[in-house]
Amino acid sequence: MLCPCNGFATCSISFCSAIFDLDEMQFSASFGDDINLAQFIAIVLLDNLESLYAQISHGLGLANVTCCSVVEIVACLHIIVYNQTMSKKIQLFGDYHVHSEFSRDGHATVDQIVKEAVKIGLKEVAITDHGVNATRAGMRQKNFPLVTALVAKANKEHPIKVLQGIEANVIGRNGEIDVSEEVRTNLDILLAGFHGLVKMKTWKDVFAFKIPNYFWMILRLWPKGRIRKNTEIMKKVIEQNDVDIWVHPNLYFKLDVVEVARTCAERGTVIELNRRISFRPIDWERMKATGAKFIISSDFHSFDRHKLGEVAETQQEFLDLVDWEPSDFVNMVGEFQRGGAGLLSKVKESQYDDDQTEEVIEKPRKMTREEKKREKVIRRKKV
Repeated sequence: MLCPCNGFATCSISFCSAIFDLDEMQFSASFGDDINLAQFIAIVLLDNLESLYAQISHGLGLANVTCCSVVEIVACLHIIVYNQTMSKKIQLFGDYHVHSEFSRDGHATVDQIVKEAVKIGLKEVAITDHGVNATRAGMRQKNFPLVTALVAKANKEHPIKVLQGIEANVIGRNGEIDVSEEVRTNLDILLAGFHGLVKMKTWKDVFAFKIPNYFWMILRLWPKGRIRKNTEIMKKVIEQNDVDIWVHPNLYFKLDVVEVARTCAERGTVIELNRRISFRPIDWERMKATGAKFIISSDFHSFDRHKLGEVAETQQEFLDLVDWEPSDFVNMVGEFQRGGAGLLSKVKESQYDDDQTEEVIEKPRKMTREEKKREKVIRRKKV
């Protein structure tokens, strides 16, 4: 049984909109330039359009709806129902994108994070504070030994593997990041991606990379030349710095996610499915086709805003729209293998003995600006 398009190969969105009494602009551009009618009918029948409305971009529509058979509709229904069922049963092995109080926008201690990770059944958790060049959120370089000591202490006191990492910022158009060679050798895991408020390496990088990207980001227009340059920069970041996880692809500055995914597949770098998703389901399918692997992470900053080690609602909704298997995600099927970065496949041996660890932890340090603000708020509440 074919769709009623009088023998033509395609039928227009207007035709299908008339049948279902829906506005044309209610269709998401998530499927690319066209959508299979089986997918469309399956979505309508399952009342999933509401989850698609949020992805509407004015001026973007679907060009064609291809013909389909009843068999195809049933198949699409099966995929959507299967994905919705699977999304409720997802259990992550570990959460590898977590910010502590040492990120200036983080509001939980290392000990609080580790205790919560144990409570919810995680086997691994990575403390990955912002790199030092993040102007409003970066950790202080001087606090790195303290984080190392706290991670070592947590590994000894809790039945969970605690990793130390950094979410690095891109600071140069030649692929430079804000993690020194000395620091990198002491990391268990390295994350990297584009971020907005970052101190660049040189003034040339400011004028050649940062300002142009801000300009096009404000206009919400991305010329092909800018996308091509951003793509090359991110490929250099992954190749030169042995990145373990490429974080929130396409979130700030646009690039060709499929081209970068090819580099990830070659280098063993995994691609993050962040709670802030900035690529389309069709992009997912194309990235997956390159052989790249993915990872789900919380990008945790505080207990009142985020859930550690859990799949966020936005991530579940996205997974409901694509065809995926647990094996596509490295932290669904077991321990995350960090072979791509060539760093450490196991938690490093602590550089401190017990006495030295306590000494580093108890050593007095100056309060950060954010800590001072929180202290003032607490004092006011007490008054």
